[in-house]
Amino acid sequence: MKIFYSELFSIPLPEQHSFPMPKYRLLRERIISSGIVRTEDFHTPHAATCEEIIRVHAADYLRRLESGEARTTSL
Repeated sequence: MKIFYSELFSIPLPEQHSFPMPKYRLLRERIISSGIVRTEDFHTPHAATCEEIIRVHAADYLRRLESGEARTTSL
């Protein structure tokens, strides 16, 4: 099984944001400490290309992301 994870792609979100970003780091720590996987089992993914982003998001979202107009909101 290939496992992909990297802190490089973590985005600092407000504490009460609806997307709980820390859960991914915590899950990684948990499965390593439990012995399910080893640190060296993790691979760093490549950054998503524009073509990959367009597959799952509207073109306007990509435009706003690239221009810095895409904003995160808190609850």
